Amino acid sequence: CKTGRGLESLFADLEEGVEAPPVKTRVIRRNGDAVSWNQAKIEVAVAKAFLAVHQDPAPAKEVASLLSREMATSGQEYVQIEKLQNLVQRKLMDLKHYDAAEAYILYRAHRSTLRTREAEVAEAEAEVATADDG
Repeated sequence: CKTGRGLESLFADLEEGVEAPPVKTRVIRRNGDAVSWNQAKIEVAVAKAFLAVHQDPAPAKEVASLLSREMATSGQEYVQIEKLQNLVQRKLMDLKHYDAAEAYILYRAHRSTLRTREAEVAEAEAEVATADDG
């Protein structure tokens, strides 16, 4: 943690029910739009990774909360979605949720492949449309 607070301190805050400070960091989506931080979206994505490996998704709340706390105190104005996803992966690994981390990584790879294919199809369709116009 760059703020000098260790994981032990963050876990203690969670156990005491201390609310995370508001996160001002904005997330830069793949299309370039900047959107507000949304802890719930992180929690849902992480929960899906736990469910994919047939594990209790309860730790997803902790992962999302810890990331929110870190971002709130980081002073970062913006974070790219890819960087945020890397942080999620790292947090899962740090907390020893290796199976969920693997599922999360595999899902990201799958989505990346789909985005590439969709872009290729769109490009091919544009070429066909251009050829038809000519």
